[in-house]
Amino acid sequence: MYKLAGAGGYFSFAQEDPNAPGGFDHSGAFTLVDTAFRVRAVYDGTKTDSIPKIIADIQLLLNKG
Repeated sequence: MYKLAGAGGYFSFAQEDPNAPGGFDHSGAFTLVDTAFRVRAVYDGTKTDSIPKIIADIQLLLNKG
């Protein structure tokens, strides 16, 4: 997961941090990737108004099969 998210993949920040809640520190970015590993969208996962768009876009990808 770290390799896919980090410099070898989608450039999202994620690492173990014993001082962070849950033991991990990460960016607020939410990256939507399709089954061919193409980035379809990047959202600000820290903003609640992003959630309906994220859900709608996931459904769109799932319906495309």
